[in-house]
Amino acid sequence: MKFIAFTDLHGDLKRLKHLEGMIKVKKPDMLICAGDFTLFGRNIDSLAKKLNDFKIPIVIIPGNHETGEEVKAISKKYKNIINIHHLLYEKDGYTFLGMGLGGFSRKNREFEKLFPTINKKINPKTKLIVVSHAPVADTATDDIDGEHAGSFSLRKFVELTKPVLVVVGHLHECEHTEDKVKNSRIINPGDGEFVTI
Repeated sequence: MKFIAFTDLHGDLKRLKHLEGMIKVKKPDMLICAGDFTLFGRNIDSLAKKLNDFKIPIVIIPGNHETGEEVKAISKKYKNIINIHHLLYEKDGYTFLGMGLGGFSRKNREFEKLFPTINKKINPKTKLIVVSHAPVADTATDDIDGEHAGSFSLRKFVELTKPVLVVVGHLHECEHTEDKVKNSRIINPGDGEFVTI
């Protein structure tokens, strides 16, 4: 399956145009958004419409610039936008799980409480893809000049569930970086990365 993952567009129409160009060339099966596609929620409906108009399913989570309610609302309004914040979504042999909001705290106790329940619900016959606004702790995706700022909770979950792919965002300094935790591929795709699995 072919994906284009992106994050932190912040309503920048040039970055959106770059993404549109990638879509035309690469023709992905799905899009993955790791949040902050708006700037503090401004023009969320018009940006959601532009994403929907790509006519490709897009799994999406809120970053720290959108609320969970805003993302839930656009996913109800636009058929190609699929909200996966704290939800599982299964398609074509893949299970997507979203961990949106925040990005600033190193521990997410709310998400950690969900670990056992979520883990039981993941279809073991599928490949797991985790989408998080916060980066994974102690990887290239959270390294700012040698200081790490990522989520220990996310890292713990990755080590537990062993996803094939983790798409993260939030730290602009780490855009277009990649790392691994054991066999799990971790990427911060910035304004767009083409991914095949």
